[in-house]
Amino acid sequence: MVIVAVLGMLIVALVLSAQLGDAWVATQALQRYQLGKETNYQVARSAFELALQLLMVDDNDSDGPQDLWALGVQEMVWEGRTLQLEIRDEASRFPLRPLMEPQEEPSGPTPGEAPEPAGDESQNQRVQLEGALARLLDQAGLPGQDAVNALLDWTDPDDQSRPGGGETYATLRVKNAPLDSLAELQYLHHWELPQLPPPLPLDGGRALEAARAVDLAFSIREEKGEEREGEVLASAWSDWLTLWSEGNVNVNTAPAEILSALDERMNDAIVQEIVSVRQKQALEKEEDLQSIAGIDADLAFRLNRVVCYQSEIFRIRVVVNSTPGRVQLNAVVDRSGDKPRVLLWEVR
Repeated sequence: MVIVAVLGMLIVALVLSAQLGDAWVATQALQRYQLGKETNYQVARSAFELALQLLMVDDNDSDGPQDLWALGVQEMVWEGRTLQLEIRDEASRFPLRPLMEPQEEPSGPTPGEAPEPAGDESQNQRVQLEGALARLLDQAGLPGQDAVNALLDWTDPDDQSRPGGGETYATLRVKNAPLDSLAELQYLHHWELPQLPPPLPLDGGRALEAARAVDLAFSIREEKGEEREGEVLASAWSDWLTLWSEGNVNVNTAPAEILSALDERMNDAIVQEIVSVRQKQALEKEEDLQSIAGIDADLAFRLNRVVCYQSEIFRIRVVVNSTPGRVQLNAVVDRSGDKPRVLLWEVR
């Protein structure tokens, strides 16, 4: 009996020793991961500061492919860590903000002043942007106008339903306020993943492989491997849409698909001519648009309502690949004014 008891105690001691050893190994691994994560985060912040400096020293009257920030995805070793850095102009994407702002009721003329001419310019811009978004969504494989109406019904303050839109949903109330995130698109009728490949980089495709590597790094998945529908939708549509830009599309940085959607008269020949011209010299004004073959004064006037030539809001993405503790930093900054402002800061 004594021998059995001693053997039992030895077995228990061995089991406890093994468990303590496993716990020690797990603790050490966790500490290494946390240390690696913190180090990678500090490196990502340092790379972010570098990107910010590139944006702040760029004081041209226009923003386009010639600027330092527009070099595409840069792979580098920074402070001993391997990383990928990308700066993207948010005005290169289609702006949803102007379509979600409440429409002002037209007011009568002030006593003693002449009435305003018919066709308020901001309303003309809004109508043009609605049509442009519908054409872009058609390209992406969605029922364009119905998807636009669903977006407007979701974000406008009233309860009046547009054709093909929707003010009633089975399990939730319509927001009747602007989107806070592109992930909210999952709740809207007609909105699915875009059936378009990601836009080409500004350099015409030379950095395409690196750009796709960064896009892959920022793909959103659950720990178990199951995709989160809203965030996957947001990630895909962020290639084409933005909630951050000031309201117009930068003609020097927008993908060809967005340029072609801006007006019914924008055909492939005109779009390719714009892309070719801006690779050599960024456009700066409406007269530059008129110098493009196929763009007359009337088309240039309409385009000038919805385009810009200089940008202030940019997205900075950093992926630090060194293990353990890989880090992804996604930030949106506004460089206008004396000091830049961080509008979004996400770390994974």
